Amino acid sequence: AQEKGFFEDGGLDVTVVECIGGHRCLQSVLKGDTDMGTASDLPTMFNSFKWDDYSIITTFVKSNNDVKIIARKNGGIASPDDLRGKKVGVIKGASSQFFLDSFLVINHINPSEVEVVGIQPEDMSNALQSKEVDAISVWEPFGYETAQLLADDIIIFPHMNIYTETFNLVALNNYTQTNPEAIRRMLHVLDKSIVFMNENEAESQDILVKRLKKDKEFIEWIWPDFAFDLSLDQSLLITLEEEARWAVEHNMTNKTEIPNYLDFMYTAGLDEVKPEAITIIR
Repeated sequence: AQEKGFFEDGGLDVTVVECIGGHRCLQSVLKGDTDMGTASDLPTMFNSFKWDDYSIITTFVKSNNDVKIIARKNGGIASPDDLRGKKVGVIKGASSQFFLDSFLVINHINPSEVEVVGIQPEDMSNALQSKEVDAISVWEPFGYETAQLLADDIIIFPHMNIYTETFNLVALNNYTQTNPEAIRRMLHVLDKSIVFMNENEAESQDILVKRLKKDKEFIEWIWPDFAFDLSLDQSLLITLEEEARWAVEHNMTNKTEIPNYLDFMYTAGLDEVKPEAITIIR
């Protein structure tokens, strides 16, 4: 959208503030440093136990292969069973941690049998290489960076369709209530961008190579893993509820009641721009 001038065409004056990880982007919104931000479902869920004055405006992309479990072969890990008793790096309070627990349970491993080490995403590759941890649960582009750094010494476990991660546009309720026109314009711009991406895949990839300063091989590697579309799905509510129960059961919050995530959905924007994209039962 920025590269093609879609923000200006849509009547928006946008300053893009980059941050590493949706957990940081969401904090920027909650602190009032930015008007809107992008975050995956996990940070959105965790913060719902502390804040009740923000909303998801839309999901704009989904992936069931963004987060990966990557382990060092020379650490004696060849199968999920070998993770027992090992140190695994996670980004705490993010999809990294939820995916690890889900992966372990699916493979009949009690999460308590694994030593979890909190690491920031940009430090994951070095932590695995330096043997600070035996495995990591990490999202892109750090999965790819790790694969390039450790080459043949890693194993990437199959995703097994355990978890569909969503990336969402969020804002404080005060902003959504006082700036409905800006939100409507932003949704039009995002929808236009997605159409452009679908119709101009090669050019879109070239834009990402330039913007992210990553090589073309990386962009081509991750491209099939992401499905771009605007939506507010019932499945998002179900995912947030499942994650909230997981957080409560594992004492990751001192709250015991699950928030009503319908209260965290701002539907007015999509209702006007793309009503068919809303499947939430209201």
